[in-house]
Amino acid sequence: MADRVNRLFGKKCKRTKQIVVVIVVRITTTRKMSWEIVYSWSQIFVVVFAGLALVSGLVVNKRQAKQLVELETKLEQQREVTAKAEVRLEEIRQKQEPRTLDIEAFRSALKDKPKCDVQIVYQPNDNEAYLFANAIMLGLHDWARPSVPAEILESLDPRKDKPEEATKFLNKYFLTSPAVVRAGATSLPSRSGVFVGGNKEIPPPIDETTPYGALITAFKAAGIDVDPAHVPYLPDNKLRIIVGPKP
Repeated sequence: MADRVNRLFGKKCKRTKQIVVVIVVRITTTRKMSWEIVYSWSQIFVVVFAGLALVSGLVVNKRQAKQLVELETKLEQQREVTAKAEVRLEEIRQKQEPRTLDIEAFRSALKDKPKCDVQIVYQPNDNEAYLFANAIMLGLHDWARPSVPAEILESLDPRKDKPEEATKFLNKYFLTSPAVVRAGATSLPSRSGVFVGGNKEIPPPIDETTPYGALITAFKAAGIDVDPAHVPYLPDNKLRIIVGPKP
């Protein structure tokens, strides 16, 4: 290095070595300081970026948590809607299915019980009611002398043939009433669409030692909850079964 300086200036420099040492020291010191600064700044940047990443992560996590809560709420609402729809579909399915009678249980409950004549009528223009009325007739054959099921007609009530026995208002009300009411049903809506009654205005107690009580008990054993009916002009030894529309 000294030789290069001497050749450059054409003479020897006494302090060449000192200058070289100073330059080297300064360069080394400057380089060392530069690396320290770079390292320091890099550490600062690392901390800053780590902080930004942490804040960003917290924001993202909070947003995701909110979205998850909203999604869970929507799913729960959808489950409720689906459950209600399934219940409604089941109700529609059951309503569309025809009524059935456990004939074996029906006959077993009537075995050796007091007997009477039975008249069966059903809702006009209702195929399901017609089929159910015939199923009831089959179940009664070993116990009573059931009539062949007939449609409910206005002429079933004697007041149509004898209007003088009723006021004009009552006659008009009767003829515009539902078919099952014209046939004698006394309570609507019905639990099963089936009514049983005789000439007693107030249904007698459910006593299996009577034909009425035995018939009510048999229907219950066969899975049918019947409602009361009142047919004042029936003889004492006769009951009427009214098969209305399926509820």
